[in-house]
Amino acid sequence: MRYTTDQRDPRPADDGTGALQAWVVREQARQAEEDRRYAASPEGRIHRLEVEIDAAYMMQTDQGIDATETVAQAQAEIDAIQAELAAQGAASKAARQTEWTPEITATRRAEWNTLVKTGKLSLANGQISPAKVYEQERRQGWTMADLKAAVARHGQ
Repeated sequence: MRYTTDQRDPRPADDGTGALQAWVVREQARQAEEDRRYAASPEGRIHRLEVEIDAAYMMQTDQGIDATETVAQAQAEIDAIQAELAAQGAASKAARQTEWTPEITATRRAEWNTLVKTGKLSLANGQISPAKVYEQERRQGWTMADLKAAVARHGQ
């Protein structure tokens, strides 16, 4: 891994205290947990099934083993996962539309504009502070991106 002049190598120096080895163990554990989460996610499950389909086709080509049943089962599983994701997306969209009515959108937009105009989200030099925006979003439970999407959806 290359580092630019403003970056620091995240690994501790090997000073004989075992700090480097401890860092490596922590990093491996973090990576293993990240891999486990991905494998359990719908995207990870679909990826695994696509790899199975590829392997079945390769076995069919190389060894003459009929892969039709294996491919059909894996594809059916992929279709079920994608249908589940589509249903979740539709439910999420319906929830957003229920929460972000035109009236609520107009109210929240006016509140946000007031915060900006009064300078509560600004630094001393007048520029918007990302940290203050993030804190405000966290406090109110919705983001500026949510507001922009609702304004675009309602044409306000």
